[in-house]
Amino acid sequence: TSVLKSAPAFSNNERYEFKHKVVDEHRSLYDFLRRVRTQGSSEEDLFGGSGDIPEEFRMLVEGDSSSPLLHETSPLNDHRRFFSYDIEVFQDGTSVGWLSKRFGPASGGEHRTPVYLIFGAALAAAYGKSKGSTAGGGIMLLDEAFEKMDPQNVRATVQYLNALGLQLIMAGPESDQAKLSSFLSIYYDMSRFGSRNVQFKKNVVLDGARDLLQSDNFFVNSNLLQQEIDRLAEADNVTG
Repeated sequence: TSVLKSAPAFSNNERYEFKHKVVDEHRSLYDFLRRVRTQGSSEEDLFGGSGDIPEEFRMLVEGDSSSPLLHETSPLNDHRRFFSYDIEVFQDGTSVGWLSKRFGPASGGEHRTPVYLIFGAALAAAYGKSKGSTAGGGIMLLDEAFEKMDPQNVRATVQYLNALGLQLIMAGPESDQAKLSSFLSIYYDMSRFGSRNVQFKKNVVLDGARDLLQSDNFFVNSNLLQQEIDRLAEADNVTG
């Protein structure tokens, strides 16, 4: 979450926050287990105890084979099932809704950007990345990388994924080269000849080239807009 907060703004000046809440179906059991953890397992004592045992848990303790907690979807098998997860979308600091409600009317890029954030966070957790650490391995493979996403979303997403300590290995069409080259270290042009011959050409993007590719990006260099305004004003004064 802290890495996401420090990432650049996405398209339409949007920002995203991971949110979770307890599933209503398991709330009584979740609250009971929390009370057991802090107050002990007795139902009643001087301090109130853990309270009444939820019926679904009593069924399990008494050996009832129909207990829903014996199912594969039981939160006792995976504590993450106690919660539902979503991403809250903010625009200029104001909440404008949830990712789960956005699917359908939103554009492809608006769909894809938060999904990359979810996948990246899940991979970083699977790799055991600690907060603020980029040490150790962490590869993320992307086919048709950042398809239908505009340059601002691509840049912000890549910075977020890199900040998680993930190394990106991507495949994409030649038409996306301009969009991707500004943050690549190495890329390969691939040409196919017939069905059995493939030619690879290695291209190394040096720091100077990467800076040059980003030099006309307004989202990296916000002063470009004012420079262009000043240039047009000066040209207008000359012609006037």
